[in-house]
Amino acid sequence: MTENCKRIKLDENIQKELPNNTNETFDESDTYSQFKVPESDCGITHFVGSHAGFSGVLKQRYSDFVVHEIMNSGEIVTLNDFSIPVQETQQPLSKSPDSVLTEEVWAKIERLAANESEEVLIDVSKADKEERTAVHKKIAAVFSSLDTSTIDENDKKLIKVSLKGKNSRDKGRWPNGLPPYVHFTLYQENRGTFDALNLLARLCHTSAKNFQTAGCKDRRAISSQRVSVKKILPTSLLKVNEIAKKYPQPIAVGNFNYDNEKIRLGDLKGNRFDIVIKDVKYAHETDIDESVTSLKLKGFINYFGTQRFGFKHVPSSQIGLAFLQKDWEKVINLILSERPKDIQNYKDRANLPTFNECIRLWKETQDANAVFKQFCWKHSNEGVILQALSKLGKQKQSNNYYAALCALPRNVRTMYLHAYQSLIWNKLANFRLEEYGMNVVPGDILMFTEIKEENEEDEEEATVHPVIADENNLKNATIFDVVLPIVGSSIVLPENRVKDKLLQLLAEDGITIETFKSMAKQNMLYGTYRKFVQIPLDVSWSVHSYEDEKEQFITTDLQLTKNIVCQLSNTGSKKAVKLGLSLPSSTYATVVIRELFKRDLIAKIS
Repeated sequence: MTENCKRIKLDENIQKELPNNTNETFDESDTYSQFKVPESDCGITHFVGSHAGFSGVLKQRYSDFVVHEIMNSGEIVTLNDFSIPVQETQQPLSKSPDSVLTEEVWAKIERLAANESEEVLIDVSKADKEERTAVHKKIAAVFSSLDTSTIDENDKKLIKVSLKGKNSRDKGRWPNGLPPYVHFTLYQENRGTFDALNLLARLCHTSAKNFQTAGCKDRRAISSQRVSVKKILPTSLLKVNEIAKKYPQPIAVGNFNYDNEKIRLGDLKGNRFDIVIKDVKYAHETDIDESVTSLKLKGFINYFGTQRFGFKHVPSSQIGLAFLQKDWEKVINLILSERPKDIQNYKDRANLPTFNECIRLWKETQDANAVFKQFCWKHSNEGVILQALSKLGKQKQSNNYYAALCALPRNVRTMYLHAYQSLIWNKLANFRLEEYGMNVVPGDILMFTEIKEENEEDEEEATVHPVIADENNLKNATIFDVVLPIVGSSIVLPENRVKDKLLQLLAEDGITIETFKSMAKQNMLYGTYRKFVQIPLDVSWSVHSYEDEKEQFITTDLQLTKNIVCQLSNTGSKKAVKLGLSLPSSTYATVVIRELFKRDLIAKIS
């Protein structure tokens, strides 16, 4: 059969709810940590340093883990400005409206735009036509959500400013000459990117798929990241801040600017992490200092973290392997698997089955249409596949299974493939360390520049230029220049025993490099390269005493905008380590903490 097939048209309301740049389907609470794939099953088994390590609790509270994106320019993303950017591209007005639009009048209009007041009436009886036109144009240029009209009332000429109605002919009008995209900082507490964008979309009366980010942030954290959206003005976005205050897990937006380009996946240099490790235990007082010093000097094996692999009942890498083997029925059945912890129907109706009951019904009857009608999670990956199968009928054909798989957004399909690539990379890294240690050897692949491992669509071959280590360049290379291939159709292979190991790992799974070359374009994985050993930058650490588990150690962006600064007690019987470091994109902070601890983390994450 051919892999090329047309995308099944799903119900419009379901398609709109599938956001881009995300792999999540619905929220998984922290009780799910016990179901995560263990480090050893992800190929995460080795350490670089010879330090003793220490132990502690990571993410005891979500405020113990703060993440700020680092833009390509090196600027750390923060939320600290709620002003509206000046629109320098506005066409000059023939007459200035400033004599009419005084500060007092302008303040009233801003309150109206924020939906905090009724219509505004501006007396323009003494203004001529050109001045009135200038007023209309300036308001329209700044506030796309407002309508203006000139009226006569009580022998006065007034400009009435009001919120646009649903049928306004000017609804959604974008100011002339203004770049089409608005970039802004999204601040989120205890929300993943997917969840935060869905809330933002609801409050802005749009779809989450209209927002773009450079990457996804984990839920149990406080994070600040850049987001882009097309033709939604900052004034509309700012309304979110007031409404979101009512939520127990707030979001906030600010730091606006206009741009001609949207943000794409991977459009960042890295992330700045500020982490608090609670309830720290160590054998000797020097253990913490030695652990951090080792990390700064020797780095860590740049493993793909456990987040990449999903849950142990059906690891994402297992689905990815079935995909590569083109066993479409197996792929569908692995995705349509019971959850380790059942999920009640969110509509709270006694007559509707739970998540796992629906999956069991599918396994027993293979009647996708009947199951989909009762399935409450229609926007999840499982829901999309069930609907696609229901449209294809009951006939069990390989083409039908593949067509149903194609109903998933491309980024979801490639998530499974990336998980398999990551597992092979982790295993290859272990072999490289065991075979050659921390030495650069002939045949290694070297990369002396930064690597962008991911782009939005993965549809282009990597433009990096790897160098094979030989007698001419060995003297100038360090272990931090060594990269390992992320397997794909267009990679250069090492010219030592690492190559043999890679081919062996693929053969054990019944595939070859040719498998990647034969994939359909919409699923193509060209492959790239990843630093074997990574080293964090701008590392700082301090040890603090505390007693109250609720004590906050890191002041958030939102608190700083309110002039609130956390005061540390530095008293008590317990110890905490406050750690700061910067990591390149696609590098996992949990892998860094594991190297510090010198032990696995799964049982240590609260």
